[in-house]
Amino acid sequence: MSEPQLPSLPNDPAILLQEEIDKIQQELNGVIEKTTAFEHILRSKLEDELIEEQELIILYKEQKKAKKEKRLAQKRRGKNYKEPTGIITMDKASIPQKNPKEQEQIKRLYREAMLQVHPDKFSMQSDKLDMATQITTKLIEIYRSGDLASLEAYHAHIFNTPNLLGTNITPKAKTGSGLA
Repeated sequence: MSEPQLPSLPNDPAILLQEEIDKIQQELNGVIEKTTAFEHILRSKLEDELIEEQELIILYKEQKKAKKEKRLAQKRRGKNYKEPTGIITMDKASIPQKNPKEQEQIKRLYREAMLQVHPDKFSMQSDKLDMATQITTKLIEIYRSGDLASLEAYHAHIFNTPNLLGTNITPKAKTGSGLA
């Protein structure tokens, strides 16, 4: 009699490879399902935490505002409390106001001198940089004081001292705009 025929095992490499791919694909689908479920759980937990954090921030701000109001109420009950009348403006230390022609002269002299001795002009020459910084500082002090006579004297010193910073400086002619 004939032997019972058993299904033949495929020896074809393409079929074996396809079966292996199918098995790996099923395994991948199982892992994707598990990670998707985990992601949903994680998102729901984080969402709850984020909402709770926002609620706590709002609560903290309310408590801070209440504490500030309580402190203000305590101040109002104090014997030395004075109600604020408005915004207090502070005057800046500025150039004293003089007549316009004198102000224009001060600006012109300052600009002329500053163009010649500003430290940025000597940034590549370290030996002259310190001297330029000192001269500029002194020039700014005189300008802020608004003293025309001192500024004229210092301006003359800058322009008349030969090789003050290693350059021969000659003052430019006065222009109509007041700019040097």
